Amino acid sequence: MEREYWFSQQLGINLLSKRIDPRFGTQTFTINEISISEPEAQLFDIPKGFTVVDHRGKVAGAGH
Repeated sequence: MEREYWFSQQLGINLLSKRIDPRFGTQTFTINEISISEPEAQLFDIPKGFTVVDHRGKVAGAGH
């Protein structure tokens, strides 16, 4: 069995992960296109018709 990883310290992720195992074959995961710039703020907007419900602080089974 062989394993190969290419890790990006800046991004904190593996850019390539490859596993060769005679039982399962070869699995390769790669990051092909990535941008380190800030994402557009509108990507985090809540879609129309959705509501944000904050359940923090509620205890399960407390009857709140």
